[in-house]
Amino acid sequence: MDFVLEQISSPIPLSNFNPRHSLISVLDEGNIDTITMGDSKLNYFYDDNFIVCLETNKEVKEKLIKKVLKNIHNSFLFRFISFLKSNKVIDSEIFSSFDEKIFEVLKYHRLLPKSNKLL
Repeated sequence: MDFVLEQISSPIPLSNFNPRHSLISVLDEGNIDTITMGDSKLNYFYDDNFIVCLETNKEVKEKLIKKVLKNIHNSFLFRFISFLKSNKVIDSEIFSSFDEKIFEVLKYHRLLPKSNKLL
């Protein structure tokens, strides 16, 4: 059964908001929280490095959401850790290339947007 992913936001590096924060390359368990909004849920995974958000319908199981969020988080960290640790100004356009990886993760877990394009 395919679930419909309503909206996804690319991971947001928290270092952009706190210049004194230094990123670590060790993956931690992170935290997952959910806010219910009508027929949908806003699920987000956060740790000391960045936040990943997914908006899904209520039918998507929490265990699956957790797995998808952690997969996106870990993929993002592995792909961009060298940029994030550089302590240089980062052109945020480099993160737009991550959309394809997000699509792969969502396709693998059968969480696809209605239009099959990332929002």
